[in-house]
Amino acid sequence: MGSHGTPLLRSGVAVMRKSHAVTSLVLVVALSSVASAGRLAKVWEANLTKAIGIEAGAEGFPVFAMRFSPAGDRLAVIVDGRASGGGERSRLIVLEVAHPLSGVREFEVAPGVNENESVRIPLSFGWSPSGAIVYAAGTIVSISSGSTCTAPSPVVFVTEELAIARIPAVPPSDGSSRIVFYNSECRQLGTWDVKENWLIEDVSTQRALLSVWRTINRTEAESILVDPLTRTVVRRWPQKNGWSGPGQFADNGRAICRGGNVWEGRTVPAVCWNVDTGQEIARTSHSNGTEPLAAAAGATRMTLSDYREQRRIFSEDGWTSGFKGRIAWDFGTGQELASWRPEAQTYTYDSPSGTKKITEPARFAMSPDGRCVAEGANGIVRLYRIEP
Repeated sequence: MGSHGTPLLRSGVAVMRKSHAVTSLVLVVALSSVASAGRLAKVWEANLTKAIGIEAGAEGFPVFAMRFSPAGDRLAVIVDGRASGGGERSRLIVLEVAHPLSGVREFEVAPGVNENESVRIPLSFGWSPSGAIVYAAGTIVSISSGSTCTAPSPVVFVTEELAIARIPAVPPSDGSSRIVFYNSECRQLGTWDVKENWLIEDVSTQRALLSVWRTINRTEAESILVDPLTRTVVRRWPQKNGWSGPGQFADNGRAICRGGNVWEGRTVPAVCWNVDTGQEIARTSHSNGTEPLAAAAGATRMTLSDYREQRRIFSEDGWTSGFKGRIAWDFGTGQELASWRPEAQTYTYDSPSGTKKITEPARFAMSPDGRCVAEGANGIVRLYRIEP
């Protein structure tokens, strides 16, 4: 096992809270190697290949994405691409958090869900509000019955019976999008044409809201809050194009947070905004890259990445990025909860230029209450509890 519980960051975290008056309060919390940071305590470890009865080598069975159910009682894991019925498919494995090796469910889903360390992709993997359905790249899975259907495009569930897909315009240069509404049986219910090119980044199932990204030009972009039920734009925030990761909902839809990408800039904090007022709630003060991150849907907590710029003589601009680990952070208090370096996974994949070997940190997810972190690498899933 790696050095879970060993503090990595020795920088500060600044939290800004807007008061009802004109003045504001800035709280700076110094993070030392022993001060506020807690540790991760391992709750369990599950070998997915043994759970579903297959054999995989040490570099097989990569974990591509993970999601806790809205109640936090189940964990959905996307693993391992494979050929099936003449086409490429992925495995969806659903674990019971309380008893991970009892009642394991396996499903085939469409390929394409791969939430790696660097690529911005539209949201295409998650749960319906009740936790009865998992969707992955357009495949809709009923957990209880095992029935599946596949929509023509990747969908996200806003309510229990309403899923939404975003179809880019053809050609994309005309800057428009079509939002298509489906029910849970993949039947189309209607469309909404938008005169902007939108990318759906996250959904708040508590408030039936969408986090949407819009690229304006090479340097400018917008973070947009959308109510798909009334087909209205609720709020817009100006953004710098390129440096930030997907906007994620937290605190039961009351906040939206996004991390900074160290490959795109040298001052790249994680920032959270109040959904109802549009005001900034908090930001990390260090200049490290904090993306990818995983926000707790029902708490003011998130798991951030810790990427640092490093000098590299032979790189194009003299800099490269180095991964240091993950950090659990509470944006409501400004407290670092824990920091650690996760396990890594290694796998190969076929690209247009040939077969490539990838080594990367374990994929991860945060429970809705922000108390647990799940990590997955090469078929092994581990659940950790954040302890003071």
